[in-house]
Amino acid sequence: MVGLVYRGGINCYTRECIHHDLLVHILYKHLSGLGQRVYFEVPVNIAPIRRSKMVIGEKGRLTVKTVTQYSVKIDLVSLSHNGFTRGYEVIVDFNEVGKTLSQDYLLSRVNSGYFDEFYLAVPYDICRRVQNSYGGELRSLGVGLLCIRSSSQSVTTVISPKRLSRNKILKPGFNEALVKHVAMDYLLNKGYCVYPEIYVPKPLQKIQKISGIRSGPQSYINRLDLIAVRRDCTPCKASYDLCGEDIIGVEVKYDISKPSRSITQRLRDYLNSGVISKIYLVVDNRSNIEGLLRRTRGLADLIVVDPSNRTAQYISNNAETVKPRYCAFAFENPSRTKLHIYTYCNLCNYKSDVSLPSQLSNTQALGNYIAEIVSRKCNINADLPRPSDNKIIYVRRTRSTHILYTI
Repeated sequence: MVGLVYRGGINCYTRECIHHDLLVHILYKHLSGLGQRVYFEVPVNIAPIRRSKMVIGEKGRLTVKTVTQYSVKIDLVSLSHNGFTRGYEVIVDFNEVGKTLSQDYLLSRVNSGYFDEFYLAVPYDICRRVQNSYGGELRSLGVGLLCIRSSSQSVTTVISPKRLSRNKILKPGFNEALVKHVAMDYLLNKGYCVYPEIYVPKPLQKIQKISGIRSGPQSYINRLDLIAVRRDCTPCKASYDLCGEDIIGVEVKYDISKPSRSITQRLRDYLNSGVISKIYLVVDNRSNIEGLLRRTRGLADLIVVDPSNRTAQYISNNAETVKPRYCAFAFENPSRTKLHIYTYCNLCNYKSDVSLPSQLSNTQALGNYIAEIVSRKCNINADLPRPSDNKIIYVRRTRSTHILYTI
C-alpha cells in the first residue's frame, strides 16, 4: 500500500485536525480510491479477554469492574474484489497505543481469524513516536502502521504488515456509521468543511430548569453528529455577521421505520442551541422517508443515503433558519475546580479544560476570566470584536442550583 493523497472536495484542514471520525473518513476515502469496499464499526468474535472498566456503583460512586469481552468492533474493514480482507484500528492518542498493545486488544483482533492483514492507523503528529516506541511490537504481531495527515488528506504506510492466517469469512453489513461517512463525503463534495461530534449547549430554558448541584456535563450539552460550514466561516463569526453562510448541524439516524416525537424535539433542541443556523437529518433509504418529511417539515431538511452504492440525495423540507448567537459555552465541573470551555471559532480544537482560580469568587471576575480565555483562543483581537453583547454562556454552580449568565 502506498501513500495515496485523496483530493476529493476541498481541503478545510489547514492545520492538523485530530479527531477519530475525521481520520477514519480520510482512511475511508484512501481505501475507496484503491478500489476497496469499506465498512465501519464491524463486529467480530474474539477469544475471550478480561478487561477493567469504570462503572457507577452504590451511592453514585465510580468503581472498577472486571469484565470478559467476547467480541469487538473494528473501526474499518476493507474487502478487495478477490475477498482479501483487511482490518484497521484508528487511535488518536499516543498513550492509548500503549494500552492497546499491553492489554492484548490488538492481539485479539489479529488472532481473530477474520483478516489477511491488519493495520494500526495514527495521526501524523504522533506517528514517529509510535514507530520509535512500538514499532518492534507491531512488527512482531505482523501489524502494519499507517500515518494519517488531515492537512494534506494523505495516508502513508510506515510499517508494512505481514500476511495473517485467515480461516473465517467476514460478512459486514450496513449501519449508522456508514451512513454518516457517506453524508460527510456528500457535504465535503458540496464545498462544506465538516467536523464530527461537536457538543452544543442545550436550549437555555432547559439549562435553567436543571436541579441537582452535582449534575454532569450531559445536563448542559447535546452532541451533534456533524457540523458543516463553508470554509473560513465559523459559528462565532456568523454570530457577528462576519460570514453569511449557513452553519449546518447534522443528525444521523439509521433504519427509522416509525418517526417519533423525540426526533423532532432533539432536532429542535439543536436548532435552539445558539450555535447553528440550520439542521439536516441524515437517514438511510430504508427509513420511512415520507413519515420523516411530515414529522420534520419546516424544521429540518433531509439527506437520504443509499448505503449499497454510497450515494446521497438532498431533499428540501423548508427547514427553518436562525442566526447563530454564541462564540463560547462554559460550565464548571461538579467540584468547581475546573472550567470546561467550548469555543465555536475553531471547530478542529474547540474544547478546553482550565483551572478555576479560587480567588475569582464573584461573577464579574469569573466572566472577565472566561472572556479573556475565549479572546485568546479565538484570536478575537485580530479577527473579531472582543466577546460582548452576550456572546458567551456561562453556567455557574451554587450550593443548591445552577445560575445562567451571558457575557
